[in-house]
Amino acid sequence: YALVNRVHDKAGDWRAVAPEQYWAAKKVVNAVYHPDLGEPIAAPFRFSAFLPMNMTVLFCMLHPSMQGKAQLFWQWVNQSNNVAQNYANRNATVPVEKEQIAVSYALAVGTSCGVSELGGRFVKKLGARATVAHRVMVPYSAVAIASLANVGLMRSTDFMKGVQVLDEETREPVEGLSRVAGATAVGQVAVSRVLVPLPLMTVPPLTVNFLRKMGMHARYENPASIAVIMVMLLVATPMALAVFPQETRMAVSSLEKDFQGKKNSKGNEITHIVFNKGL
Repeated sequence: YALVNRVHDKAGDWRAVAPEQYWAAKKVVNAVYHPDLGEPIAAPFRFSAFLPMNMTVLFCMLHPSMQGKAQLFWQWVNQSNNVAQNYANRNATVPVEKEQIAVSYALAVGTSCGVSELGGRFVKKLGARATVAHRVMVPYSAVAIASLANVGLMRSTDFMKGVQVLDEETREPVEGLSRVAGATAVGQVAVSRVLVPLPLMTVPPLTVNFLRKMGMHARYENPASIAVIMVMLLVATPMALAVFPQETRMAVSSLEKDFQGKKNSKGNEITHIVFNKGL
């Protein structure tokens, strides 16, 4: 823990730390500390806790018996967790108002439950014609649409007021807030939030249905579903999040005119900036 704090402290003496110790500690720091606030993220909302926090929720949302009110309940649980994760892993260079969090939460829950209810009615109307794909797309659509609404409102300050950007060379803050960078960050997070649940909510039920047709006994369906969900959480989630790096790099020429021609503390013209897009 002392080494982690030491690595996190930018004024620390790097020469006294072996390279392997430094990278091991930095990996822990990146997983635990918020890049803007420099404070530990609450353990349940770190992305390293994504698997244990989502295993039960995903299983219950995808289980065939979870229909009607039960499906709405697990949609509420899922969106409550998502809102907390969005807030804990946000770009924190611009404060978020409590009212904004409350409205974002209400919108995410209302959207997911509404889409889930409408989708459930649609599947009921199909009756025997309803395929596994139809049943899979209902919870996924509810989660994806609610995630877009959630991110758009929770992070609205980023593209309306802008975010703090850093000079790539010196890592020093550049004066002013960039709305272009903020819009880029929100767009990338929105795409990631749609991609993350796609394999998690489609592959497990489709796989179990395939195994059922191949003759798998009903007693093994739940263990098989849990196993596939776990594999998807371990493999697909990092891949979806890696589509866009957490630290985004942009050329100054693509930002607002206010950022053009500025120089850093070394007297060099700032050509590229970086910023935390959030997760």
